[in-house]
Amino acid sequence: MDSQNFFKHLTVIELAGVLAGPFVGRFFCEHGARVQKIENPLTGGDVTRGWKTREEDAAGLSAYYISVNQDKEVVWLNLKNAADEAQFLDLLKSCDILLTNFKDEEGISEKVNLRNLSETNPHLIIGQVDGYPPGQQKPAYDMVLQAECGYLSLCGIEEGKFARMPVAFIDVLAGHQLKTGILMALMQKMQHGKGCTVRVNLWETAMCSLINQSAATLKTGVAGKPLGTLHPGIAPYGEYFECADGRYILLAVGSDAQFKSLCKVLGCDEVAEEDEFLNNALRVKHRHSLSARISEKFRNHSSTEWLSRLNSQAVPAGAIRNLSEILDSPEVKPLLHSVEMLGQPERAIVTSCIHFQ
Repeated sequence: MDSQNFFKHLTVIELAGVLAGPFVGRFFCEHGARVQKIENPLTGGDVTRGWKTREEDAAGLSAYYISVNQDKEVVWLNLKNAADEAQFLDLLKSCDILLTNFKDEEGISEKVNLRNLSETNPHLIIGQVDGYPPGQQKPAYDMVLQAECGYLSLCGIEEGKFARMPVAFIDVLAGHQLKTGILMALMQKMQHGKGCTVRVNLWETAMCSLINQSAATLKTGVAGKPLGTLHPGIAPYGEYFECADGRYILLAVGSDAQFKSLCKVLGCDEVAEEDEFLNNALRVKHRHSLSARISEKFRNHSSTEWLSRLNSQAVPAGAIRNLSEILDSPEVKPLLHSVEMLGQPERAIVTSCIHFQ
């Protein structure tokens, strides 16, 4: 199955900015759909066009914008202009999916009459990203949601010194939720021939994505706390150790059998038999003394040598690499996509990695 042309029969109009909505548009684009991104010339288009970080002096668009807007057709329309509104409504007549994240108070929904589009195009599927559930009208940004929904309280190395997730994961997760809902709507459309509106919001997405963290707090009544890279219920899981070459290896040992294999690789089988480390619960309780016992072993060889030995015994471990290292690695090359935008050659990683066999 050719996944790159899977949606070649679909036309998607993207009336959305920043990340969650455009992330969904990028998914359909990567799989063959024609995606037309509506941007307002009066405001300079999607606000992320100017969100430059490490590339402040680089020409062209921001890396943020490029990451989810490659290969889309940009259509400049001011929907408060009658002629542009008419052009937009004409585009919608032959559209399969409309993506939007504009709030009602911005006047866009009423201006283009999104709620009654079924009369213009009864087959249209509308994918709407909201910030909060109905009745809560306030600006919604990933960073604020990380704070409100407990993520910041879990990140960092100690209480009071918080750290954010470096990717706007709540936006990304909301995009995944919306993408799933639209795919479900497409299946329903195949059966009944009619479109519908699919809505997700960032707040519910954030709460539903806490998974085991929320379950643990509901079960025990005790809120999680920041532990850096460590896992609250598994050890050695998240511990990292410096090797002879100055690089670090992180462990993710999740079972007693894996722990015994780790000790065998390190040449300290006796550690696995000590009373303090006989099972996972004990290793969590004594994780700091365990780290002290095995850290000296890692300094005897390079990270490459240790990874080879650990992998041969199926011990979960990985080298800590920075983005430049991983993006330059051979295994990432199939995920890189190149395109020309505004006359500049640009690259980004694809947002969809689905494979059919």
